Formats: sequence, structure tokens, C-alpha cells
Amino acid sequence: MDSTHESPAASPSSGSLRRPSHSHRGDKVIFCCPEFDELARELCAMDKQFLQGKITWGSFEDGFPNINIHDWANHLRGKHVVFLASFMLEHSETAIFDQLSVMYSIPKYLTKSLTILLPYFPTGTMERIEQEGQIATAKTLAQILSATPECHGTGSR
Repeated sequence: MDSTHESPAASPSSGSLRRPSHSHRGDKVIFCCPEFDELARELCAMDKQFLQGKITWGSFEDGFPNINIHDWANHLRGKHVVFLASFMLEHSETAIFDQLSVMYSIPKYLTKSLTILLPYFPTGTMERIEQEGQIATAKTLAQILSATPECHGTGSR
């Protein structure tokens, strides 16, 4: 592996994660790209229904992603999942493809729902074709996001 970046959250089986103090703790799980680790921690502190999941964002020697959702794969069934994404290329530690790979994988763990929060839609400046041959990249990215597999419960949004 060339490089890895782990979010600081603990896995559900580790002792460093505070256990639920009431029955609703952990009804929702937040995953994020490395850029939003701090925001995810703040959201978990503000709303006790949230627990932060842990992802290792690595890459193989050839540069392709080597990503791992730690332990949470066994604990996502029936949970509401939020993914904080960043597609700002100049400020992003994690490639769009890597993040899409996680988004597309989460529903296979029988999650109840997946909400993708993308604060900035980078291709929004190219939403229409003004001359022949131009590509509306906003539409392409919107179609890719819309193709996120549906979840066991309410789907993806």
C-alpha cells in the first residue's frame, strides 16, 4: 500500500467508542472523506443519535484505491447512514472515484437509508450546453450520484 488515511473514529467493537447511554444512541452512522473528519466529530457530539464510522482511505502501488470500512460493515444493517463528501478537487485529499466507491458500497450492508451531503457541487458551473460539442458535466455528475444503489429501507438521497 502506498498511502493510507484513517478517520479517527473508533470501530464499534473498540473500547474507545462510548457506548449508548440510551436506546437511540447509534441509530445513525456518519462516514466521511478525510476533509470532513472534524465536522463529523462535531455532529456526533451535537446529536447523540450519531456514531462516527471509520474508513481507511488507502491506495495500492498503482494508485487505485484500497478502501476499508472498519467493523461497521457488520453493524450497518437497519441503520440510517450519512456520508459527508467533498468533490472540491483542489482541496480534496480523497478522489471523487474513491468517495463514490464508498457511497455505492454502503447500501449492500442493508442500511435503512443513505444520505449523501455534498456541500459544494463543483460542476454546477457547467450545467448547460451553450455551443455544440460542449459537455454538461453537471448533468453527468448528477447522473452518477443518482445511480447510487438503493438501500434496504428508504433508499439513497
